[in-house]
Amino acid sequence: MSTTDSATTHVHAVHEAMLGCAREAGALMLDAAGDMTITQKGANDFFTSADVAVQDLVIERLSRAVPGAYFLAEEKGAKTAQMVGEGFVIDPIDGTHNFINGLGLSAVSIAHAIDGVVQSGVVYNPFADELYAAVRGEGATCNGEPIHIRQIPQRNVLTLVEDKWKADKIRLRSYVGGSRNLGSAAIALCYVACGRAGAYISPSIHAWDYAAGMVIVREAGGVVCENDGSDARLAEPNSIGACAPELREVLLAMWKDAEGR
Repeated sequence: MSTTDSATTHVHAVHEAMLGCAREAGALMLDAAGDMTITQKGANDFFTSADVAVQDLVIERLSRAVPGAYFLAEEKGAKTAQMVGEGFVIDPIDGTHNFINGLGLSAVSIAHAIDGVVQSGVVYNPFADELYAAVRGEGATCNGEPIHIRQIPQRNVLTLVEDKWKADKIRLRSYVGGSRNLGSAAIALCYVACGRAGAYISPSIHAWDYAAGMVIVREAGGVVCENDGSDARLAEPNSIGACAPELREVLLAMWKDAEGR
């Protein structure tokens, strides 16, 4: 077997482990919903006993798949992994505030990266039983069915944004149909990937929030860029936008306008 074939086989094996792990994590989320300890980290920033339990489960399972892997995870004490070598970028429950309040827009997000390049990603919302997945160069799926960016007329585009974005969201309406905040970056990116939304913007986002969603959007035919227009990198933290390729310049223009840059 060639080195390339061996590397591909390894990525696929790890991806299969991630899929199984995400399903397990989702079952744990469903079991914990409504019966959890809630801790406040800061203003409007919470984590629960379920976040910790899911994270521990994911790290334990994936440590078996890739012994010696690094883990960059939201609820992990050390968040300074340099993302060098092989490892995982994890958000155990993206959309914790939604989860606490029983709003079914929460997901476990897992990305497998080698030397800063995401090889595959999995985002699972157990409340909707939607498992989004992608392997670099092989397309994206939801529950095993291919998904693709949808071509939406600019005036009809729904742009997903973050609540904390201090920008003039009214200005967005001069470019697109409107904006919404889902409370989960991972799900928002997957909604762009499957055509439920036309664009997504976050001016300040952690790697664990977007690493898996980034590869899913790209494999669905979309672009993920930073606010200067360059292709988004895996960085902690970062600013990203996602959309169909033909909307890239529109996204950058409205992003700049809304921020008054």
